[in-house]
Amino acid sequence: MGALAVPALRAGPTPDHRRLLRIIGHSHVDAAWLWPWRDSANLVLTTFRSALDRMQETPDFRYSHSSAMHYRWAQRADPAMFEEIRARVREGRWEVVGGWPVEPDCNLPSTESFVRHCLYGKRFCEDVLGVSVNIGFNPDSFGHAAGLPSLLKQAGYDYYVFMRPGENEADLPLLFWWEGPDGARVLALRIYRSYNASAADLLRRDIVDHEFAAGFQEGAFFLGVGDHGGGVTKEQIRQVLALKASGKGPDLRWSTLREFFQAVEQAPAMATLPVIKGELQHHSRGCYSANGAVKILNRRAERMLGKAETILVAAGLAASHAYPKE
Repeated sequence: MGALAVPALRAGPTPDHRRLLRIIGHSHVDAAWLWPWRDSANLVLTTFRSALDRMQETPDFRYSHSSAMHYRWAQRADPAMFEEIRARVREGRWEVVGGWPVEPDCNLPSTESFVRHCLYGKRFCEDVLGVSVNIGFNPDSFGHAAGLPSLLKQAGYDYYVFMRPGENEADLPLLFWWEGPDGARVLALRIYRSYNASAADLLRRDIVDHEFAAGFQEGAFFLGVGDHGGGVTKEQIRQVLALKASGKGPDLRWSTLREFFQAVEQAPAMATLPVIKGELQHHSRGCYSANGAVKILNRRAERMLGKAETILVAAGLAASHAYPKE
């Protein structure tokens, strides 16, 4: 499929008097909610196909996606498409973020569960996708435990992207250092308003102005259709390109989150970036008291797995009992 005859959002020098808004192509997919996992897997496949098609049509279009399990589904169900994704990853236009098997709740899981998310997810991304993921990505978690910066940093993450609590729920800056109990820090970006915004939002000054952290001339705008997958649409891209050509508002550029973070790290405002310590709360508090039996069973399973591993390791040391790796 040939490229559309449209202007590209190519990299280049940004005039001093204009701000640069980096457009992050993204589509949130809930792996499990009101549908069976088979439905989620199908949505991942169609969303990935859509993102690849938009790359063929639009010069420089970029797409960012998390969740190692989503990539596993694609690898198993459509090996040819998965190879296309790997090629776009190598090209730098498809960005793998998060790296964890899924985007989990970030309040209730045990510490060891978070560690295993890092271990298994990052290993898959390195071995199969050829990337070492260093951008934590949990935009839909309803809160974030205070110890996460320490775990993220020890697992090789430098950045963290989230959305909740939103601007109406907590007094948090858009960009800040998030510091853990041991002093470890990650550079955190709070997504303003929506992780799947529409191109029409770019026309609203009250939205666009909030995409820039205080003192910074570069912002990140998440574009796409999500929650139940979908990707970035042809019409959304057409609207972005038309706005780019009009010269109205900030300069626009297709971008990855890595490119955004690398750019803001060079800004003078980094010297006075605020530091936030502790947990990031609150959103939808009531959800944590719903379906209590499921939460109890999940925690019980976490504890049993930890105990089983401890016993097996001890048996191996004391009695040369073979550890059942499979």
